Amino acid sequence: MVVTRDDKFSSIYFRLFRQTSIFFDHRKDRWIAEQAQLNGNPVVCSAARLCVASVGDQEQLQLLSTKVLGLLSPSTTRRKITALAVLILTNVYAPAQRTFLNSPISRRLPLCQSCSNLHTALDGKIWKTYYPTRILPGYLSLAGPCQSDVPIAGGAWDGERVDCQCVLHLWIAAGIESSGEHNLELQEPLYRLRAETKEAFDDAKNLEARWRDVEREQREVYQRFSPQFLLMRLKHSKTAQDDASEALASAFVSSSSTDAGSGTGTPNGAGAGKEIDDFIREFKDLRKTYHKRVMWEDRWSSGRVNWRDD
Repeated sequence: MVVTRDDKFSSIYFRLFRQTSIFFDHRKDRWIAEQAQLNGNPVVCSAARLCVASVGDQEQLQLLSTKVLGLLSPSTTRRKITALAVLILTNVYAPAQRTFLNSPISRRLPLCQSCSNLHTALDGKIWKTYYPTRILPGYLSLAGPCQSDVPIAGGAWDGERVDCQCVLHLWIAAGIESSGEHNLELQEPLYRLRAETKEAFDDAKNLEARWRDVEREQREVYQRFSPQFLLMRLKHSKTAQDDASEALASAFVSSSSTDAGSGTGTPNGAGAGKEIDDFIREFKDLRKTYHKRVMWEDRWSSGRVNWRDD
């Protein structure tokens, strides 16, 4: 029995049984399936064997389908039963269909009828990313259990029905599983990005705390060059300069009076003339500086001093 890609295989196998790592060899014009890492699930393992396209022996296929049904116990989960139902719904393996229909397990899962809404819904949504446009031969309704009396594949199911919502949930679970695996792939890069972001945030906080200290130091340094501080220094220096010139004059007058009283002074001598010249020059320099500072203060008071921002 040769199973072709277009009319015998549904892309749902790519999602339901992708643990089997199915590989396709087009050179042999048939599908060759190989099992790999089945996670110890006997139902999935045996159901995957039913998908092996190279199996052409009807008797062997009948035995495989019987083995699958034998693995289904009353405690079997609905997911496993639905997986087997979807496998048989492809209407590819007639012996498996007959075995399933004749099994007591079939009473637990009504068989489905043909609907036409699933292909359009899947083709226009995220499932288009995972499935080709060729879906199941009989499409399953998104609205709920099918009420049509038209059986799949021309009467192969004899009016029996399958709960469409059950199969739809399986499809949704496959999509969620794929999204979960994709999220797990992004987990490590996201953790690294989170660590880098936290490190950058901590560095920014440390720099922010350091900047407050630097800003305080800058204020202390720049305060000595602010206009108000410079004006205050100018006033203080003006007063100090005036006091210095007055002190120099008082000291000169006092020394002259002392020398005259003791009779040791030589006012008409050369030494006295040099002392007077030195006093006049020094006193003049002090008063010159004093009057400059007075002029600067007056210009500041009249608003004629411009301070640069730099």
